[in-house]
Amino acid sequence: MYRNDSWSKGKFTCIVGEIDLLAQHETNAEWLIVELKKDKPSDAAIGQTLRYMGWVRMNMARHQGSVRGAIIASAIDDALYFALQCVPTLEAFTYSISGGRIDLCRFDSTKRFMDGLSTEQIRELLEDPRIRGSQ
Repeated sequence: MYRNDSWSKGKFTCIVGEIDLLAQHETNAEWLIVELKKDKPSDAAIGQTLRYMGWVRMNMARHQGSVRGAIIASAIDDALYFALQCVPTLEAFTYSISGGRIDLCRFDSTKRFMDGLSTEQIRELLEDPRIRGSQ
């Protein structure tokens, strides 16, 4: 984690807001901004995270190295899903809490698509020769 006097209760305060978690790679010029959302966020969370990423790129990374972002939330809605498709430097993760344990899962758009299909639709896809690679 990045450490300096700007930390306050686990957050990093800058002129564009409070970054929930800010991490810097120990040896590389790589930065990670993590935005934590207790509930299901809207696509506004992307704008918020990108604002933090831009500030870090200009003020801490000094246009060198990479700046990536992650949004961690209990669920991902359609608006956030579609907005994420155009931002390759930003990932989303979902979390669940069970028995005092927090499980984190990288958001997978393929899984999201498959979860929306019925068993019959999945069977039809798997039997389709174009999907199986047959001519």
